[in-house]
Amino acid sequence: MLSELCVRRPVFATMLVMFLVVLGIFSFRSLGIDLFPRADPATVNVSLSLPGASPDEMATSVVEPMEEALSGISRKTYCVRCSNLVQRRFYV
Repeated sequence: MLSELCVRRPVFATMLVMFLVVLGIFSFRSLGIDLFPRADPATVNVSLSLPGASPDEMATSVVEPMEEALSGISRKTYCVRCSNLVQRRFYV
């Protein structure tokens, strides 16, 4: 029924779509901020391991270059570093 009407009257179909778009824009602008969906920031987990490496070698050849690369991320809220003898983890 609606499809036949839109085929016979394309101007009416165009105006109907434009009306719905304008109505959606005005409705979106008046939507309260508390009604927006909650969006959690993205989290990046980086795990580094180098089997057979000493802790000093791991720190100098793997961890320090990675920390330098991660420090260049813009709008980073925090960076947590967890480490043990053979593995390092970063949570950005």
